[in-house]
Amino acid sequence: VIAGVCSEKEINVFQVLAEALILREEEQAFFASSKGEIFSGKVRNAPIEKAKGGVGVALQGEGVSYHVQGGSVSVVNGEVYGGRLGGGESGFERFLVDNVGRLGDLEEGLKSLEGNFASLILKESELIAVRDRFGCKALYWGTRNDMTVFTGRLRGGERLGLKVKPAPAGSILRVSQGRVSIKGVYPPLPRNYDEKISLDKAVNELSKLIRNAVSRRCKGRLGVLFSGGLDSTIIVKVLDELGLKPRLYCSGVESGKDVENAASTADKMGLELKVETFSAEDVEKVLPEIVSLVGCNVLDVELSIPLFFALKAARRDGVPYALLGTGADEGFGGYARYITVLEERGYDALHNVLVDALEGLAEKDLIREEEVASSLGVFLRRPFLDGDVIDYAVRVPPQLKISNVRGKYVRKLVLRKIARCFSVPKSVVERDKLAMQYGSGVDKLLRRIASERGFTKRQARDLGFKGPLEHFLRTLKPV
Repeated sequence: VIAGVCSEKEINVFQVLAEALILREEEQAFFASSKGEIFSGKVRNAPIEKAKGGVGVALQGEGVSYHVQGGSVSVVNGEVYGGRLGGGESGFERFLVDNVGRLGDLEEGLKSLEGNFASLILKESELIAVRDRFGCKALYWGTRNDMTVFTGRLRGGERLGLKVKPAPAGSILRVSQGRVSIKGVYPPLPRNYDEKISLDKAVNELSKLIRNAVSRRCKGRLGVLFSGGLDSTIIVKVLDELGLKPRLYCSGVESGKDVENAASTADKMGLELKVETFSAEDVEKVLPEIVSLVGCNVLDVELSIPLFFALKAARRDGVPYALLGTGADEGFGGYARYITVLEERGYDALHNVLVDALEGLAEKDLIREEEVASSLGVFLRRPFLDGDVIDYAVRVPPQLKISNVRGKYVRKLVLRKIARCFSVPKSVVERDKLAMQYGSGVDKLLRRIASERGFTKRQARDLGFKGPLEHFLRTLKPV
């Protein structure tokens, strides 16, 4: 996790950064200030009260790195999969420092990269923030009393009394002399699709792009978040083609459909599956932590619980990287609500809704996933949000994504055809998508917990809540 601060007035830089990162005394961290003070070690030994200045950056945890050069410092949370950066492990960090004074070169360099990252660069009295194209790594920012703070943790802003918001994906934010300027690096996704792309052509091209996207992201000890559904099974089959046998992780209630489907599919493919089942008691124990990470929105909590248990199992096994299928539903029309859009408004509207959904991931779904993953020290990789995959997917006609086949709408049609190219089991190709909150069984479980705690529809209505589950979640105290 990274953090940065830029203030017009002299402040206790390291103290602000420690709050923004929610650091504990025993944790290892790196701090740097505009006055040249640099510290790396346990937080308890850092000159928290003494370091003065106007600008500073810090980082903590695994998967983060920094580069110091002259009076400039870069900190990065994430990784880069392609681009011409020069050799060495710190190529990206050095690239940021080398180009921070030349925004044009920085922009062009970023456009040539494929990666998931959030980064901050300290340069004299300025602070520059960069977030990857689709916002796969979380970064928030907020301003108060001539002080601007960036943090990878939502609660870090709250600790400082700041109302923070996600930094725009694919943008450079420069803080200088009390002003914040924001410039987008990438052009918006196109609103026109290519009617000349046939189903066969789309299948052939996307198969190659997806294979390459997975290949870019297979460094290190890997796990796959696996529901036995279309998206995660395609990822697993590509890894199998590459000669890799990752451990698969699934979580849910013992009788849930996700657990059943994942076990059946893994067995057909001869792969090891780690099933992490959870009970009502297990969920009640972690709910305060989940709420502290993602808030009290019912859907956010329901989607975070199975993710939390699966990633916790991966971390327990010493697996630091997890691949997942985020972006496939938005890119290829996977949700049932998209059929309603098609029936009521037509294919052009469907295309625009899918593009909106892709662009909206950075401020909702990806933020939620990152909050959970970073709390457990697991780095998420999302091959369906590879730039090349998305650039081609948005050109594919929506008629190839949702199509009426023999009187029934088939969602993600082109992706199902691609799955056949990767020898995905027929049962997976033909299975309809079941939303995670239902497939994992967590929705039913949470509603039962709320009911057993005495929360009723009438109470919720009288108090202005949407339902008893929201009322229950609002009563939980974050940890």
